[in-house]
Amino acid sequence: MRKRKGFESEKLLVLPEIFLNKITKHPLISPLFITDIGFFPIAKYHYRERAEGTPAYILIFCTAGEGWIEVGTTERQHVRKHDLIVIPPHTTHSYGASETSPWSICWIHFCGHAAALYYDLLPLQEAMMQLSGGATVQWLELFDDCYESLSEKNYSLSHCIYANQLLQHMLSLVSLQYARQSNNMSNHYVEHSIEYMKQRLAVNLTIDNLAEHAHLSRSHYLAVFKQITGTSPMHYFMRLRIQQACRYIELTDWSMKEISAKVGFRDALYFSRAFSKIMGQSPSEYQRKMKG
Repeated sequence: MRKRKGFESEKLLVLPEIFLNKITKHPLISPLFITDIGFFPIAKYHYRERAEGTPAYILIFCTAGEGWIEVGTTERQHVRKHDLIVIPPHTTHSYGASETSPWSICWIHFCGHAAALYYDLLPLQEAMMQLSGGATVQWLELFDDCYESLSEKNYSLSHCIYANQLLQHMLSLVSLQYARQSNNMSNHYVEHSIEYMKQRLAVNLTIDNLAEHAHLSRSHYLAVFKQITGTSPMHYFMRLRIQQACRYIELTDWSMKEISAKVGFRDALYFSRAFSKIMGQSPSEYQRKMKG
């Protein structure tokens, strides 16, 4: 069985086209605006198929249950609780609820000259991503507020501005969650890379060595490392070597030649230059200062 629409306790709002033509001329609404919004709870037999897509972006958020989706030429994807989908305009697609555990979904159709910019911010893999944690609760609160604002029967300008700016917030929230997740993962890569450096101060590591250890491409590793630390991996590695050299100077009676070799410098003169560049004084000056 297939059912296109009509579910018990559903919420459904389609803004009249004559109203949209008027309201979307406002500069605070024209960049991004909602044309349709709704919620289908436990949508058993829910099914839609659009060979030519729609003029609007379609956002679907699965709040419970399961379903499936096909977008463009991609294979059918399984949709689970807290999966968020955005289908671009004029794109062939079909989707439907699971027969055994039918989904409950919030959905929004939206347009505007900034819609593509918001779409590009979203970390979508074949039109889909997963929300998690507090972002899910916050997103649903924004959705409810948005729906209630638009369902005001007088369609006032202030209500429409508010609702459409809530949509901006909702889309930005999804992008922000991804950025935070990416930063957490980047921190993980960089922390492990720095620990790897500390254990190999006497080894002449290369970018390729470090990227391979992090299981990242050379370019990705360089970008991630600089994003987190503000400097290049090799400059950071040099600083670690000089910091360790400072400890040796303070705590041992080794010669500068011995210390330079301990931190991976075969050439004592090169070590002195690198030390002076980072510390602002030569190793011997640092030694005199620390040991009187």
